[in-house]
Amino acid sequence: MDATYQNLSRLNTASRPSLVDYMNDSAGNTNALQAVVEKAKKADELQGSFNDFHAQLGTDKTAQLLESIEKGEAPLDGNAIANYLNFNRQKLATELSNLARSLGLDDNETINIESDNLALQGINSEKLERYLEKDTRLSSLISQTAKLSSFSEWSKATEYAKSLQENGDAENAIQQFLTDARKVVTSENSLSFNRDGFVFESDKRTESLIEKYEEKRT
Repeated sequence: MDATYQNLSRLNTASRPSLVDYMNDSAGNTNALQAVVEKAKKADELQGSFNDFHAQLGTDKTAQLLESIEKGEAPLDGNAIANYLNFNRQKLATELSNLARSLGLDDNETINIESDNLALQGINSEKLERYLEKDTRLSSLISQTAKLSSFSEWSKATEYAKSLQENGDAENAIQQFLTDARKVVTSENSLSFNRDGFVFESDKRTESLIEKYEEKRT
């Protein structure tokens, strides 16, 4: 249960002051009541944000978000991208695990992704290709999540670059870092999966680049 609701529940079920107690300490009880009101308002705000987010996901706002980012019409909002990515990854984990089990896939399978086109590799490529041609919903989910992963990595890279600028690092070093990091968006991505999990090639690419950059600084 959400901590806000737990706090409200405890306040509602705790022993309540008598009328005499309330009159004797009106200021303290007014503050307590105000605290309850504020917590209730915050709980409503959180629930509203939660409902709005899921409403957006339900109306396929993911595709619109990606299209806007690609056209430069929307800012690279790292938090929004992370929310969509986490939601998609949860769905994709279930879909791919079920797919691997239903097709009897024991080894890692790799799907290369370039401009929404899926190219399969491995001994089960023909079987997978036939399945994905029929299940366009899953194909779209894979392509979307791959893009979200790439944009999430690029967002992390730009945030890190800002911190480098604030730290006074050399401009050419920052530019080189961003040039390397940008490849996560411009290069082909790939998905490897089995019945136990999956990973995109783009995952944690920025973390690796940051580690290399930090090694050079020391």
